Amino acid sequence: MSWFRTPPKSRRVSWFVSLTILAAPLVVAAHFFTRLMRGDYPWNADSIAIPILTFGIFIFPLTLFFLTRGLRDYRSDVFLFAWGRGHFLRRFLWTLVTIWPVGLTSVGMLIDGIEGRLYWVAAFFLLHCYCLLVLRASIVSRDSPTATA
Repeated sequence: MSWFRTPPKSRRVSWFVSLTILAAPLVVAAHFFTRLMRGDYPWNADSIAIPILTFGIFIFPLTLFFLTRGLRDYRSDVFLFAWGRGHFLRRFLWTLVTIWPVGLTSVGMLIDGIEGRLYWVAAFFLLHCYCLLVLRASIVSRDSPTATA
């Protein structure tokens, strides 16, 4: 098995990707509350409310849509950075959503986990980034041009 290809489609892979995506808001909240309790943020500021609510209101629904589309179109043994012919705009938009805002938020949480010495958060969001790449590869590889008569 190559880390640069999507794993074989199975129930276990679907559950693993789903649980990783669904657990992300809980990990974000736990990360910021842990850092608040350690005294990394001032007690009277909204330092943790903004990233938690931004993730919960904007990023998480987008990743849920991404998850449902990615699992529906899941394909095994696809290169993670796949690109195909046809439907350039559609492929570009899916890739753009993967990079910004969803991917940027995941990478930001990975870095914040390292800086805050919460390595379990960094490991989780590294896995989250990998799951996003797997879902993106599945969507982009399935999104083939329609045949015209």
